[in-house]
Amino acid sequence: MSDNGGPAFPQPLWPNNESAERETGWDFGFGGLSRRDYFAAKALAGLCANGNTSPLYVAKLAYELADAMLKMREMKS
Repeated sequence: MSDNGGPAFPQPLWPNNESAERETGWDFGFGGLSRRDYFAAKALAGLCANGNTSPLYVAKLAYELADAMLKMREMKS
């Protein structure tokens, strides 16, 4: 999936919003945790409750759930 959903926790572009040159006040270019990774981590917490499952399968399923959640966000907007 090419779209990772953007940052899970965007950071202010300008401290205290003091710059007259800013457009939105938020910077979406910084690295860090993407929404996709955040959704996958949340799904992973629940999936790990079943200790009888392959780690690779659980990781794959967590990202499949994250991708589905991102797709649903697109459909709702």
